[in-house]
Amino acid sequence: MEQTCQDAVNTYISDRERGKPLINELKIGHKKLVIEQSFRNALAKHMQQNGDVDGVRQIVCSSINAVSDEFGTNSLPANLLSDAIDLLRVDQAEELFGYVEDRIDLWKSEAYFDTTKNIILRMCNDLLRRLSKSEKNLFCGRILLFLARFFPLSEKSGLNIVGEFNLDNITTFADSDDDEVLGSADDAPKEEKFVNGNVYKTFWSLQDFFRNPNKCYTSVGWETFSKGASEIFSVLSGFKLEQSRGKKRKNESDAMDTSEISMDFVHSGKYLTKKELFDLELNDPKFRKNILLQFLILFQYLQVPTKFKTSAHVLKEDQLAFVKDSVEKVYKLVEETSTDGKQFLLTVKHILKREELWNQWKNEGCKKFEKPNQKKPKDGVPPPKKAKVSSVDKLRQAVREGKTDIGSDHLNSIWNATLDEPSNMEDSLPQVENFFSEAIKELDLPVTNPKKQINNENFIWRGLRLLRLRCPQIFQSNLKPTTSLPEYMEVFVEKLSKEGQKEIQTAASTIKQENVEEVEDGGDEMKEEGMKDEGSNAEETLPAAVTMCTSEDMKLLAPRIATEWRKIASRLNFKPDEMEYLETKYSDVEQQAYEMLLLWIEKQEEDATAEILMYEIGGSGVDVKFDGIFPPTSS
Repeated sequence: MEQTCQDAVNTYISDRERGKPLINELKIGHKKLVIEQSFRNALAKHMQQNGDVDGVRQIVCSSINAVSDEFGTNSLPANLLSDAIDLLRVDQAEELFGYVEDRIDLWKSEAYFDTTKNIILRMCNDLLRRLSKSEKNLFCGRILLFLARFFPLSEKSGLNIVGEFNLDNITTFADSDDDEVLGSADDAPKEEKFVNGNVYKTFWSLQDFFRNPNKCYTSVGWETFSKGASEIFSVLSGFKLEQSRGKKRKNESDAMDTSEISMDFVHSGKYLTKKELFDLELNDPKFRKNILLQFLILFQYLQVPTKFKTSAHVLKEDQLAFVKDSVEKVYKLVEETSTDGKQFLLTVKHILKREELWNQWKNEGCKKFEKPNQKKPKDGVPPPKKAKVSSVDKLRQAVREGKTDIGSDHLNSIWNATLDEPSNMEDSLPQVENFFSEAIKELDLPVTNPKKQINNENFIWRGLRLLRLRCPQIFQSNLKPTTSLPEYMEVFVEKLSKEGQKEIQTAASTIKQENVEEVEDGGDEMKEEGMKDEGSNAEETLPAAVTMCTSEDMKLLAPRIATEWRKIASRLNFKPDEMEYLETKYSDVEQQAYEMLLLWIEKQEEDATAEILMYEIGGSGVDVKFDGIFPPTSS
């Protein structure tokens, strides 16, 4: 029976139409498992006899057809590919892997993904272990790109979430402390420049920091890196690439026979670190771009907050200043590297900007990039769609009913209710107490709470219009002066909750009458004072001087608000993510408070006065003494 099944499978591989009825006629238990073993036997026999890639591809394609015909399990094609790649030479495996890449849509389909993902992942990892990363780096890259396309972005196994580094990537170079000049002065042109052995050693020793950036957070490591980076920047700035040499090489390449030029792309996975090549590498624009790009990647990592960085992985202010200054130097060096330096720099900046977004995505837990599933109707029957009514039909219906259609249901109800007498429209206005009832219930909540009615711009606009129509005298009453509309509405709502609408109207009218009498009684006095003021100096008519906040003032103020700086920041309209950023960037609470105050000064610009700051701090409920910081305010 096993031989009969094997013959049927062999016939199916060579001719699907002839083999299909033979397999259907088989009457055996565990039919799919027996057929799967027969496919593996056919593959093993092919590898012993010939082992060509085309034959393997044919067997795998037949196994896919067998899955479609329900003769085998969904994992059969992936198992055959895994077995074949284990038995093939590296060059043959690379050719067969092209077939795997071409059928990626099949492996990602719903029928195959769950059953084949672990098999394909294991196959790719085994293949990567067989390959030489220095000789077969392009093939390694193809495998990694395939895995990136095959698995979804949110697959945790393919993400370096905790920020681990490849510490095995060690760059070896000649360890020499001598000052010998690298290169041969006899063989090189006179205008060539040379660097000594110390620069060579410093240059390649920086690769250890690129391999493990966390070494920069130690005091010894930072000192070594900063000195080495400054020295290399100085060497690259003084070791300019000469345009004449580039033109000369271009002319020489133009003179070559194009038939002799190989178009194969040659790439090395590791730097060539021999002393004799160092001078030539510094003259290579491509080499310079690679090195400078390493610096930019490292500088970005040192500055960007990462979820798994510890409290010790934070740069000090002088270190951050060095990083920012170095970034500008690298930008300038990249632009000077070649004729396309500016375009290359723009591309690098764009890539690094996207890396910040990916880093933020990892910090937020790698959320899935999927559209939310729409709720399916019960019993699988979608609800009937409502027929759309055109605007013309709406107008006709309104005319037949003797009504007017303005365009909004709410406006229509108001207009049609007062169609006979439009002046009665004022009766549809709500009472002040009813309109502000919800706001009165929310008085216990803080003013800054975004859920309060008084922080709703639409509510403020409608409320002020209602007050203008119902009790306009309120705008002339002596309400407590405020700096924002929500605070103004808060004061009014408090007064309304205590006194009621009628009392407010009466009080407002009384206040208005008192103001009128004061103006009439004091008219003569104002005239006399005006005559006296005409002869006074111009300096006496100027408003009082405003005290602007300075960084020195903020240094004195920061220790006094250190423990309550978040409450003050909330009063100064800082967002929660801005406060979290300050806490992440600075470990000391006094420094956090100081930086928050500096940001407030930067935001306010001309409005960053001592009077406003003291008012806002007082409004936050934090008791702060300003003695010795700001001059006392005049009463």
